[in-house]
Amino acid sequence: MFHFRLALSRYAHIGRFILLALLLLSASRCALSSYFSPRLDWSLLPGLLLQGLRFDLIALAYLSMPALLLSLFTPASSWHRVDGLIRHYYRILLLLLLAMEAVGFGFLLEYEHRPDALFWEYLSYPREVLPMLWGGFKAEIALTLGVIALAAWLGRQVFATQVD
Repeated sequence: MFHFRLALSRYAHIGRFILLALLLLSASRCALSSYFSPRLDWSLLPGLLLQGLRFDLIALAYLSMPALLLSLFTPASSWHRVDGLIRHYYRILLLLLLAMEAVGFGFLLEYEHRPDALFWEYLSYPREVLPMLWGGFKAEIALTLGVIALAAWLGRQVFATQVD
């Protein structure tokens, strides 16, 4: 027998994650826009925000796909075990998203654009990059660690309850 409440509850984490991530990513985009306002052509801001929302929705849909597929194909008898796995998955994603936003701010200040392939290439040389970062970016490192702590707390609050 199909239980409609169970079917809806399986997707509650996905909805919470997407709404929370959209809120946080949009707030980050607005903060970046206001910080770089002298460089910004304000007539382009609505298009910038809409394009950012579009990109965020696409990225979040891809990131949510593993949990969605797991939710779709898990039998009701095993759901409680899978529910915990999905909650942890979204906590980790939230941590990564917010950490990337925090790191992206410093990268934008240094290189005048958001993290790209160059960013990931630098990470393959930790012996050279880490001393350079520590030497010149202590405030950004502290900000990133603070954002990660905030994301961990927020993820714990939002995804702490088990969905029945």
